[in-house]
Amino acid sequence: MRLVLCDDHRLFAEPFAAALTLRGHEVVLATAPAEAMRAVEEHHPDVCVMDLRFPDGDGIDAVVELSRSHPSCRVVILTGSDDVDDLSAAAEAGAAGFLRKGQPVSAIFEALDRVAAGGTWS
Repeated sequence: MRLVLCDDHRLFAEPFAAALTLRGHEVVLATAPAEAMRAVEEHHPDVCVMDLRFPDGDGIDAVVELSRSHPSCRVVILTGSDDVDDLSAAAEAGAAGFLRKGQPVSAIFEALDRVAAGGTWS
């Protein structure tokens, strides 16, 4: 699977990208929504994993834009938020999945595999 991983916390993003790479996935790391949009345009990933909140952008706005401009790229929100309003906003924006950073990594891997295969996850 080809992924773009967008999270501004490198302490989280870099080890997670390494874990995905060890599972055989191709991962491009982005630290802002605008950077993720460029990476999706350039690399044509199967899935874009997007955090919700950034100092210079919003994950929900990025989901809307990616869903519109790159419908073949499934977008999954991966966040520390447990807010039900965030889940609703992600679903309305077109996210194929909503994952929490507090979940076991095995569940996150399972969810990404399911979304890449055309399913959804929440």
